[in-house]
Amino acid sequence: VRSFRDPMRPALIRRRSFWIWTFGPCAQGGLRPADPMASLRIAIMLLAAVWALTLPSAWPQSTDPSVPLALEAPECVGSQDGRVDCLTRDRAGRFVWQYHDGRKWSPARLIPGEFAGSASCVVRGPLGLNCFAIRRDGSLWHLAMNGGRWRQWRPLGGVLAVGRPSCVAPARNQITCYARTRAGTLAVKSWLGDSTWQEWRDAGGDLGGDPSCVRLRFERSACFWSRTDGRLSGLFPVEVGPGSAILTLPRAIGSPVCATMDGDRAVCVGKGNSGKTATWRGLAVLGGIGDDGIK
Repeated sequence: VRSFRDPMRPALIRRRSFWIWTFGPCAQGGLRPADPMASLRIAIMLLAAVWALTLPSAWPQSTDPSVPLALEAPECVGSQDGRVDCLTRDRAGRFVWQYHDGRKWSPARLIPGEFAGSASCVVRGPLGLNCFAIRRDGSLWHLAMNGGRWRQWRPLGGVLAVGRPSCVAPARNQITCYARTRAGTLAVKSWLGDSTWQEWRDAGGDLGGDPSCVRLRFERSACFWSRTDGRLSGLFPVEVGPGSAILTLPRAIGSPVCATMDGDRAVCVGKGNSGKTATWRGLAVLGGIGDDGIK
């Protein structure tokens, strides 16, 4: 009975319940060839067997947000109304989408398309979501949700390394995506509210992994990454006026995951030289940058 309630195996349960129903009488003495009910069951069994073999792998429809065969942690973003949307990549490189409306999880939905890394998503207003992912050919693709309905994937080009981009929305009508190129530099692509995206821009740098970017005040953003020598580095905006520059911090944090604390202050967490978790906190703007230290 417990296995029939397992939300992770709906396809298996469907097949198992069928075999128990059809072969149950066999365990009690076998089927009689002259029995019309037995003949009917055999006919139904053959039809159902063909139907069961043609079923695709089913996704869980339970209140549990887990998705089978996930390769990495899901990309989840929340909105002001308490809604949370999550995208998780399966072993075929496809994304599975679920959302929580504050009371329960929705059924999982498979989104077509094959990608080489996890997604980066940003929220733009109620029921407005923009997700980005990199395909195996190194191109960045964009998937938008408007009014709770998904559109089709759209290509944004690029010659990127396989991995995860990091996208932020500094303003309602602005999105900036950062990603590591195959040459190990930081690539930047922006949308400023019109119908087209700006061309890719190479910001330089020495990236040993995927960047982790954060939104700051005054429609600005900053990016952090681990260099090939392990030290924490970042692309910081200047405190006054446009422009940005790359700054390398004196300590090492591998594969940082960063977030905004308040205003222009950011925090990055990753693996330190000792193998333990290391944390950096400080101002993420040039001209006012301060380092609270590595712990």
